[in-house]
Amino acid sequence: MMIEKSNRVCSYPFIAICGLSLLLLGGCGSTPDKKGKVIPDPNPPMAQEDGKKVSQPQFPKNVAMLPFKNSTKNDEASRAVRRTMFNHFAAKNYYSLHMQEVDRRLGLANLSPSQTMDEKEIKQVADALGVDGLIIGEVTNYDKVFVGVYAQVAVGVKLRFVAKDGRLIWQGEEVIRKHEGGISASPVSMILQVVASAMHIRDINLFRAADEMGREIVNRIPEPKRLSIGLMQNIKRVVHDGTARHLRFGDLLSIAIEGTPGQKAYARVQGLPVVPLTEGEAGFYSGEMAIPADVDMEAVVVTGILEDDQGRRGEKIATTGYLFIDNTPPKPIKNLKVDGRDGQVNLTWQSATDGDIDSFEILSASTAQGPFTTVVSTRDNHFEQKSLENFNDTYYQIVALDKAGNRSKHVSGKGRPVPDPRFDTAQTVPQLLPATLSGVNKLSADGGPYLIQDKVELTEDGVLLIEPNTEIKLTLAGHLMVNGELKIFGDSNKPVKVSGRDGMEFGTFVKLDSNRPVLIKGVEINQGGVPIIISSGKPYIDEVKIVGSSYNAFEIKGASQPVISNSTVKDGQGGVAIISERARPRLENNQFINNGPVHIYCSSPYLIKAPGNSWQQPDISSPAALLKSEGCTFELE
Repeated sequence: MMIEKSNRVCSYPFIAICGLSLLLLGGCGSTPDKKGKVIPDPNPPMAQEDGKKVSQPQFPKNVAMLPFKNSTKNDEASRAVRRTMFNHFAAKNYYSLHMQEVDRRLGLANLSPSQTMDEKEIKQVADALGVDGLIIGEVTNYDKVFVGVYAQVAVGVKLRFVAKDGRLIWQGEEVIRKHEGGISASPVSMILQVVASAMHIRDINLFRAADEMGREIVNRIPEPKRLSIGLMQNIKRVVHDGTARHLRFGDLLSIAIEGTPGQKAYARVQGLPVVPLTEGEAGFYSGEMAIPADVDMEAVVVTGILEDDQGRRGEKIATTGYLFIDNTPPKPIKNLKVDGRDGQVNLTWQSATDGDIDSFEILSASTAQGPFTTVVSTRDNHFEQKSLENFNDTYYQIVALDKAGNRSKHVSGKGRPVPDPRFDTAQTVPQLLPATLSGVNKLSADGGPYLIQDKVELTEDGVLLIEPNTEIKLTLAGHLMVNGELKIFGDSNKPVKVSGRDGMEFGTFVKLDSNRPVLIKGVEINQGGVPIIISSGKPYIDEVKIVGSSYNAFEIKGASQPVISNSTVKDGQGGVAIISERARPRLENNQFINNGPVHIYCSSPYLIKAPGNSWQQPDISSPAALLKSEGCTFELE
């Protein structure tokens, strides 16, 4: 058994001295302060004595490096340090199970190894991975330290190398603190920077420090002199920038080898032609491979090859990760559903079952022909587009993308934001309204003009929804008797227009006798008799314009409590409203212009609140002169 413990530090109590040393000597650098050394066990397990000679301990042949424990505050620490440790350990004379394969097999076995496994647990993990040795690691440092103008990065790790039977082969720990510096321009360094970026590491100097520390500490791990495959010590490492990427046709894969200078260098991706590499800086070889079309590969390795003039080769696989090539677009989404809501559209869909989808791109346009522009990219199977104008159609295309960026065929849909979701399922009323309306019904802008020829009853269980820009015509006998729910959604720019058929006068548009919700908004009524009669309920009437009524614009009676706001009543021959019985309306922020000799006649016993209204009548100086009361009182402010 071999045990080692060493530290490479400019310790915290003397960090100011180290900083001064940096200024004087050009940096604390990475000179180790050795506090321990390799101590051979005089009785190594499985060793055989031969006189005074003791043979090497029995080493494992197949080794797996387990996920590292992260004892730092940096979320990327364990992945980054483990990757650098593996890069260097893979150069030693062991069969190293690739760490991505380690993670895959641990997941399949539902195992989460700890730092304190006993012999039984070590054997269980090793059996699940198919190896006879484990590297167990803990990241102790992965951070920056600032003192005045001095900055240093610190990376630390503890490692344990155990055999399947629980024997401790080696253990060691190290912390490296080094002055923050630049990045080498070698091909390997450039690709390491790409790998670091793919792992979302903010500071490449940390990654470089981890790589340097990995080289140092792994060099001290003991190894057998020879394996049956022979030595490959002329290649230190092979890296590529395909880590954490899925590549497709048109992408470039960068590959680099660090090894013996002056060799012929190649890289091989299984199933693809060999890629020649060029030596730049001595011992550093690099090149690029264009990803071909019509090739799909999953979890393949990149192998680096160095060959001398006598044809002797060394080969080593890249330890930065498997390579994924995908040129097949994913299947389109299915079961797209588009629902309109007030000021927004909700989209939901299902992914194809091939499992190849990484994200979705949602595009929209104001017409079915486009042009379409991207609204959002998402990994969710739903999206809500808000701040839309009600009743304006929006056309959508949804495209599925895989990890390589291949795009599926788009799936189209149309959405319309509506203030009431029942618009989507309401039945369309014919142009000549029937005598009775029950269930959920709608009048649309493009379905009119509608004709109310006689009495049309909206039953107690009935709902009538009316879009903006809808046009309604009435005969003298025609009117809508509302016992159910009525909602009219016009506005000042797109009003619902109500008038007599063929320009003739009509009597009443609606008679409201309902305790269900009633909204009359954005309606223009011309040349009626008494356009709106209210007998019960609490209807809300807003932005209504009534012009040229033969009598009053409103008749308000019973125990009704309507709210009439932001509306205009103009040129009514009989006035604005008659309020009787036990009615108690509220009139606010309206304009009453040139309506009969008296604007409001009131016989209700209640206080009538009428604040913020404008009373305009020729030769009348006081609003009170336009109000006639028989028992009720008015509150005008």
